Amino acid sequence: MSEPTKVLCGISGFLEKESRPSGTEDILWEAFSSIEHLCICRFVWNEAPFSIAKWVRRIAERFPGIEIHFLSYSYGGTTAEHVIDLLPEYKIKNSFMIDPVYRPFVKLPSVFSLWGFGTLAMGENVETCKVWRQRTSIIRGCEVVMRSKNTRYSEELLSYKHTKIDNSPMIQGEIIERLQA
Repeated sequence: MSEPTKVLCGISGFLEKESRPSGTEDILWEAFSSIEHLCICRFVWNEAPFSIAKWVRRIAERFPGIEIHFLSYSYGGTTAEHVIDLLPEYKIKNSFMIDPVYRPFVKLPSVFSLWGFGTLAMGENVETCKVWRQRTSIIRGCEVVMRSKNTRYSEELLSYKHTKIDNSPMIQGEIIERLQA
């Protein structure tokens, strides 16, 4: 088996369980089956950020120079923010955020998510952050800001409901394309 050159850490949304098909899972599977030397890690939104960071750190130590990428959807956005903050010694090549939802308490659901309140801040170690948000349904993603002026940031506002935005073929295609680069 050849060594991985990239790792994609996917952090699911509130209703996405390991046993249910989801858009996030589709992206991870498509990436795994179309990109050589890619390691995939899938986590649920309420996984302890410290545990995820520990896993990423182990992969990075085992495979020096590996590119680290994050994919988060909904409640997974807050988790991704906290995990990335725990990895300041590693460059995060891409943080892909699909309608990321702010939660003031990492392990608990929040009423703040219903209206898009709150702000997530990407760490200085993030090279590129791409955010897709919607304003169609009540549950909606929050604002995302960059802590570093060197982080390349882009955001798209799409006409999807929150529960369907991660199934967007356009989003899935763009993530796969960026990972293949």
